[in-house]
Amino acid sequence: MDLQTAAASAGPERPSPDRPHPDHARPRPKRLLLWRHGQTDWNVADRAQGTADIPLNRTGRAQAAAAAPVLAALRPDGIWSSDLSRARDTAGAVARLTGQRIALDPRLREVGVGIRQGLTRDQLGRQHPEVHRHFTSDPAYVVPGAEHPADAGARMAAALGDVTAALDDGGTALVVGHGAAIRWGIIAVLGLTERLSGHLPEHHLPEQGLHGTVQAPANCAWHVLEHHPGGRWVLATPHGMAAADVADDAGYLSSAAPPPEPELEPASADASSSKGAPSDLSLK
Repeated sequence: MDLQTAAASAGPERPSPDRPHPDHARPRPKRLLLWRHGQTDWNVADRAQGTADIPLNRTGRAQAAAAAPVLAALRPDGIWSSDLSRARDTAGAVARLTGQRIALDPRLREVGVGIRQGLTRDQLGRQHPEVHRHFTSDPAYVVPGAEHPADAGARMAAALGDVTAALDDGGTALVVGHGAAIRWGIIAVLGLTERLSGHLPEHHLPEQGLHGTVQAPANCAWHVLEHHPGGRWVLATPHGMAAADVADDAGYLSSAAPPPEPELEPASADASSSKGAPSDLSLK
């Protein structure tokens, strides 16, 4: 009798005292892949985009196409995206491989930049010298007409909370958005907003075990944010990830593997709770 036949005749495997029954397994964390859109011409020119609907350029489309197989291989259970075209078209690169629909949510849009929109820093300095002086010297300064970062973080946290609620235990969501919005969303769900307000230097957070604050991902790079049982959020990628990094060490993205940096915990377990159902998102 070969091994396969012997195993079949022995009946179903019974759990041993040393190995818990699968029904009693601990819930697995949910994982959000927060993917920034590909490059645009305004990125190249260093123009503040904000909520302007600027499309991907040729390089941005190539970046999305290159990263898409890596992200598709992580088997996202759903794809959510900002409704701005540069994010929507980036998300489409994965959706074409997985056959999934994209849930569009305007809460995932970029942070509004007010009168900076469309301007480089040099242009801002020439057109609005006082605004430029405050903007470049005071990290707490909000330019006229701009969205306050805390407000951006709150709407992002609400959206991410709805995405998380839509996942089963151990599920993965691909969330496509924008650099500053992703950064402030992570800061909000981790409960770091107050620590980054006012004049606290953002380049040094020793109490969090980091050498730098949460960084916005580069074009077509992403952060991995995990939601653990009990409401604890963990940022597994403080410095962002790109497709090349996954090729070097795919285990870096595994929820089962320890994060490469010390974990960041929120001020309270329910700090990122949100209202509304994921079904409120428009599907297109």
